[in-house]
Amino acid sequence: MDNLDILRAREEEVGRERQWLYDVINRVARARADEENAHGFRILREQARIVGQRRVELRLKMAKEEVAERPRASV
Repeated sequence: MDNLDILRAREEEVGRERQWLYDVINRVARARADEENAHGFRILREQARIVGQRRVELRLKMAKEEVAERPRASV
């Protein structure tokens, strides 16, 4: 397994984690939209933002790996 395959697998895992977090956020918001749950909702939303940022970072690394793996064109 090369670097790009590892990064793809990690990105997919982070994507699943992010989707799970957003699903939970939406369920919490629908179930109880009152003020007592606002703090927990903000914590989940911040966690989802952090996971989303990790996913972006992995995608940037994947793009760099893809460029590095391309054969150089002869000029």
